[in-house]
Amino acid sequence: MMLLLTSCSLIGMSNLENPNYTILSEHKSSIELRKYEETKLVTATEEGEFTESSNGNFRKLFKYISGENKQNQKISMTAPVFMTMPDPAKKNAKKKMSFVVPAKFAVDTPQPNEGVSIDSFPERKVAVISFSGRWSEESFKEKEQELRNWLLEKGYETKGEAYGAAYDPPWAIPFLRRNEVHIEVLDSTVS
Repeated sequence: MMLLLTSCSLIGMSNLENPNYTILSEHKSSIELRKYEETKLVTATEEGEFTESSNGNFRKLFKYISGENKQNQKISMTAPVFMTMPDPAKKNAKKKMSFVVPAKFAVDTPQPNEGVSIDSFPERKVAVISFSGRWSEESFKEKEQELRNWLLEKGYETKGEAYGAAYDPPWAIPFLRRNEVHIEVLDSTVS
């Protein structure tokens, strides 16, 4: 299914539009504090285990950008794909996946059909840890814990759940893939 993204290569999706952000500071080799502008999203939500819910969410979002929206308008693919990873201990936890709406559609966003919604991240400051390799629940949890430990050590306060950002398709060469875990940081703790 994801092979339909013909604009992508084995190396990744480096030519795709990304949300705007400013790097506030860099730490270690893989951690940054960033300030993101408001980011408009189109979001799908599914229950189920990781692979099943990810595939279902991706299908809904891909249909939306392929023109299955109320205006029948095609929309360019963007990066990253944002994903939530709720605690597996929570029964029936829903997993969200979001595509970034291209800037040219920020004001006049095509309205979705059933199954997806228009959403947004407000302007925010986030701590981000980057990693390469395959995207999995295990890699997400490992990097989330590493980032949370660093934030605790540095005295940053956080809000909300961590979420993932995947920049490359599954067929991209694993060691060249760009993945991230994001955790929002309270303004009062960012200098």
